[in-house]
Amino acid sequence: MVIREKRLRKFSEILPSLLVGACSVFLFAFPAYASSGAKQGMELCLNVVVPSLFPFFVLSNLIRGGKIAGVLGKIFAPVMKLFSLPASCCGVFVLGLLSGFPVGAEGSAALYASGGCSKTQGERLLALSNNPSPAFVISAVGAGIFKSAAIGWALFFCQLFSVFAAGIVTAHIYKEDHLVFPVKKEEKEKPFALLFTESVTDALFSVMKVCAFVIFFIMLTSLPVSMGLLPENGVGKIIFSGFCELTSGFGSLAFLPVPLAFAFSGLFLGWAGMSVHCQVGVFSLKSGLSLRPYFFSRLLQTVFCGGLTVLCSFLFFS
Repeated sequence: MVIREKRLRKFSEILPSLLVGACSVFLFAFPAYASSGAKQGMELCLNVVVPSLFPFFVLSNLIRGGKIAGVLGKIFAPVMKLFSLPASCCGVFVLGLLSGFPVGAEGSAALYASGGCSKTQGERLLALSNNPSPAFVISAVGAGIFKSAAIGWALFFCQLFSVFAAGIVTAHIYKEDHLVFPVKKEEKEKPFALLFTESVTDALFSVMKVCAFVIFFIMLTSLPVSMGLLPENGVGKIIFSGFCELTSGFGSLAFLPVPLAFAFSGLFLGWAGMSVHCQVGVFSLKSGLSLRPYFFSRLLQTVFCGGLTVLCSFLFFS
């Protein structure tokens, strides 16, 4: 048993090096395919990611630094009790539901750093507040891919249920020995001009970090198809794309029948993709927050949201 554990530990240590080595071989062997994929990623960032995320990063910084966070805390405090979280987490939670990845991660890390929540609470908030935005689910996926806003709303409510269900379960699994509801340290309020300029510049750096991962993973998902390892319209490409990058996963669903595409959509929304997980890691790991509760919650959301969409596909699209 001990020998087996040592082998597993050794394998987990060398696995990142093996993956980097394999990726390097592909990049040097097929530079044109890599460049083409990177170009697609840059176009996606310029046309979608920056316009949709940058304003919300600015808004998130303004809310945390101003008095609006306190107002949101009073309004949504009862909701936070469902997840055993203090009212100070409300602003990040609401923005995470409305703004999309990874605004919630950036907000969770900043809230923990400022003393607005404990480490365990910050880790659970991290898992709770990172979700696709309603605009993405309803407009881009529903109206764009399925040509139906109603399907987009159905996906959004499946996602919303999975977020609440996973949040309640995670609160019981990763509960603290002594439940604490810390009060954020009182700080001298910054002049609005200073708060605004800092919010804009910080938002720019944050969105650049997000774009870096989007470009890399778009490039990564395009390589197997360009090399002929995965068929253009095959299930393998769908699973690989959805596992790596959310937008690519949805883009690969176009040729599937609606019931099957709807079921895959729930799985993709629940999992969110490795690109998103890396974006979350940028903000959380530097602040000292563990990603274990986050990944546990994402797996739960994959099961809940995927199961709901599979059930709905049988009930409504048969």
